[in-house]
Amino acid sequence: MFSGQTSLGRILVVDDEPDVRKVVRLSLEKAGYDVIEAEDGQQAVQEIKSGENPLLLDVILTDIRMPKLNGLEAIQFFQKEFPRVS
Repeated sequence: MFSGQTSLGRILVVDDEPDVRKVVRLSLEKAGYDVIEAEDGQQAVQEIKSGENPLLLDVILTDIRMPKLNGLEAIQFFQKEFPRVS
């Protein structure tokens, strides 16, 4: 994002592969989105819980197979805690 531009939205990218997160982040930022990264489902949950307003996320993009808390488990948590997540 360049100074003075408004974001098209906020996206949480969750993947245990740093290179995948980097490529996705760079692509989304180039397209005009703000990106938050997490390396696994557990960190994604922590990011959501620690954020100023977790409902300001527009999209959660997650890998399925990850250590600690996989993508499906993370999505189940998000749906339970934040019913507007679908």
